[in-house]
This record gives sequence, structure tokens and C-alpha cells, in this order.
Amino acid sequence: MGRMVLAALAAALLPSAAGAFVATDGELGQRIVGAWGETPACDSGTLAFAGDGTFSFSYPSGSRMTGTWSIAGGVLSGTWDNGNPQPDASIAFGDGDATLTMTDPGSDAGGTYHRCDDPPGAKGTPS
Repeated sequence: MGRMVLAALAAALLPSAAGAFVATDGELGQRIVGAWGETPACDSGTLAFAGDGTFSFSYPSGSRMTGTWSIAGGVLSGTWDNGNPQPDASIAFGDGDATLTMTDPGSDAGGTYHRCDDPPGAKGTPS
């Protein structure tokens, strides 16, 4: 679960290598808002970023964890509500923002995530 969240956080923040411009932190923040899953069906859990700087990870079982996120210098950072930090991540969007690749700059660990239909609250405060 931690790698999924790390990868999702990282992938959301870097502009696509195919893009002709470097996105600002604000633009990256707008692009990451929504729900992301490890599979296109988003059936193994979702990581949802809200526009208010909060995020939630929802498991298929219904349990959920929440925290806050920010982007500075093109790097996604997150902290769980229990105070534990999430490792910083570099992000890149692909397929017209349909995929998000996150990479831990220190280890190159990460993964690619798929945009899901937004669950309730994904564009605002997670519910």
C-alpha cells in the first residue's frame, strides 16, 4: 500500500516528457485532482487527491486512510493524518492525463496509475 501511495503521489507531479512545456506547481496540482488506481478498473483501491490539499486511500474492503498533499518545485509530498510522512515523489502524466507515473527520486521505485471515475468528494473534501 505504501508503494502505491508513494508512486501515485510521485507520478502526479511531473509533466509528461512528451510535453513541450514545464508545468507550474499550480498546474500540476490541478492535474492531480481526482481518483487514481493501479488498474484501469480501479478495483484494487483508489488514491484520491482533492483540490483542498487532502488525499485519501480507499481499500476495496471499504477501509480508508487520509492525509494532506502539496506540490513544491515539481515534487509531490504527503503526510498521513497520523503525522507519518509519505516519501516525496516525482510525477509525470501520460495519455492525455489518463495515467500518472510516480517515482521516488531516491530509489526509482514507483508505478503507473490510471485515472478512475471520481468517487464522491474527490474534487473537494474526501467524504
